[in-house]
Amino acid sequence: MKTTINIISTVLYALLLLLPASLSAAEQITVKTKFIESSKRAIPHDLAKLAKVKGIDIMTAPSVIIKSGQQGQIEVIREHQPASVAPSVFKPVAVGTTLRVTPHLKGDKIAFTFRFTVSELITNNAPEGQTRSEISSRDLYVSGTCKDGEEVWFDYLDPNSAKKITVWMLLTTK
Repeated sequence: MKTTINIISTVLYALLLLLPASLSAAEQITVKTKFIESSKRAIPHDLAKLAKVKGIDIMTAPSVIIKSGQQGQIEVIREHQPASVAPSVFKPVAVGTTLRVTPHLKGDKIAFTFRFTVSELITNNAPEGQTRSEISSRDLYVSGTCKDGEEVWFDYLDPNSAKKITVWMLLTTK
């Protein structure tokens, strides 16, 4: 009888230890991305075809693991510090693309909202041979719902440079 109680208590103890881990694993969502850039061509929304097209660059393919309802951030940036400004006076400014995504588990689907930001340095020649630089930022807000493991594509046409940026996302709970 004592052996049976010890086995049952050991099994219950193991279940209690594993239960919170299994619950938190189910709440985690992996967001995989690919940032794709093209200045002239249409970008196919098919990864197999994408690899065969010339003139299209996959800038990067980062991913993030976040809990349902929390915001994750993926950045492809560089820090810009104007040469004429003392670094101690002004902080460097981030230039590039940022994706802030907040997924929510909704049964067998994943609802998401994201904010896609493109920031770039624009340099113009000013009078008297000087150069004037400014940071231009644009935001795109998107929300939607997808199945677990379904691909999400969106295109962003930059009005300043006519560059097309396509973002591929894959949201999974596994």
